[in-house]
Amino acid sequence: MLVSLCLGALGLLVNLFLPISLFDHVHILFGGVFYFFVVALYGPWFGLVAAAVASLGTLPSWDGRFIGWFLGMGEAVAVGWLYRRKVSTVSSDLIYWSSIGFPMLLIADAVKGGTTAVFWVEILKHPLNG
Repeated sequence: MLVSLCLGALGLLVNLFLPISLFDHVHILFGGVFYFFVVALYGPWFGLVAAAVASLGTLPSWDGRFIGWFLGMGEAVAVGWLYRRKVSTVSSDLIYWSSIGFPMLLIADAVKGGTTAVFWVEILKHPLNG
């Protein structure tokens, strides 16, 4: 548990202080790498703890909305669960984003009334983010 919290805190710091800005409000965040380490070493539930801490760093780039936090936690659990069943992490991540992540982003974008161009940049960015 301590390793999960420490790597989650490291992911939080990376997400807060080292984002790469593509456009206004579209950032590449690399804090997810740390909860993927936890997922691979300790499983999906410890990865969930690390992702919950690390994904708090997504709040500034999502204007305080919690969708990025939920997406990070869902990604950790889904990838961890599939990784335990011998599915590669890249395939697991793509399965997560195509079945759960993209629909959640679509719903969030429809609710906030965002522009289509920014939405598609976000859609292409998220699978590459982790």
